[in-house]
Amino acid sequence: MRFWNSEIEKNQITVLEKIRNRLAAIDSVATIQERLQKARPEWWREYVGNRHEGQHLKNGLTPSPSPVERGAIQDNDLLNPSPSPVERRAKAETSPELQALIPLFELQSQLSHIPRNNELLIEHHESKEGFHLLVYPFEGRAVHEAMSAILAYRISRSMPITFSIAMNDYGFELLSDKPIPVDDSNVHALFSTEDLFLAMQQSANHVEMAMRKFRDIAVIGGLIFQGMPGEQKKARHLQASASLIFKVFKDFDPDNLLLRQAYQEVYEQQMEEVRLRQALQRIQQHDIIIRWPEKFTPLSFPIIADGLNRNNLSSENLEERIRKMAAALNA
Repeated sequence: MRFWNSEIEKNQITVLEKIRNRLAAIDSVATIQERLQKARPEWWREYVGNRHEGQHLKNGLTPSPSPVERGAIQDNDLLNPSPSPVERRAKAETSPELQALIPLFELQSQLSHIPRNNELLIEHHESKEGFHLLVYPFEGRAVHEAMSAILAYRISRSMPITFSIAMNDYGFELLSDKPIPVDDSNVHALFSTEDLFLAMQQSANHVEMAMRKFRDIAVIGGLIFQGMPGEQKKARHLQASASLIFKVFKDFDPDNLLLRQAYQEVYEQQMEEVRLRQALQRIQQHDIIIRWPEKFTPLSFPIIADGLNRNNLSSENLEERIRKMAAALNA
């Protein structure tokens, strides 16, 4: 009986300790909340306390002036609605960045044309370096890289010609020593999606790109041994082994799933086939504007400057050549 009573007393003490600890935790939470409430700005506490004016009047209290009335809040998002799209556009048009670009827009419009959302601008230039064809699809560098290669391939089928290609995020350039035959009669055919897959295969060295992709696929598929732990093979050794397997599949098993996976990754990831097809479809619905400006335009200037890094023999450095181009543009 004494043992039973001692066990009950122990259980009671344990329960009381749990209740005491729980109450202490509640007090600590309340203390934290009180501290957070005091840490808030004065205008916020008054705003939250006075947001129900009817409750204050019911209790016989006179509501104090709001933070906006006292000038504590200059631009409160809760009270001032967000600007409309028209207001945002008007504000953007008065921004210093856009004001700085207005002279370039005016010069572009004077020399050539400013393309709209439903237009594709193509410019022909002639310089001492050759004949320049500049296209501005505004589709990104990856799409422009594939699109420029396809355009060069389709032009080369009609005549023997050699191109040098440069591109950036909003356009690309084809440079040749011969006049480039792109006009209203053939421009839609050059940018069509017909035989796009064949053009992608012929315009780029897709076999070499697929061979590089095949290395990772072969490693994941277990076709290549990467080496023992701590003694990993070098990348060039893995590439050599993958190239041998790739050539065997290409010659004797062209329908191999791993081989097809390598080509698929090249077309979808590296050549952006889906985005390229969508871009060409949009171009077919656009108005194509072709201009022959006398000087390089502001839109063409960055692409031409990027193309100066080609492997050409010149005694002038890159900065001097860009400075001469800028002087000719402002002349």
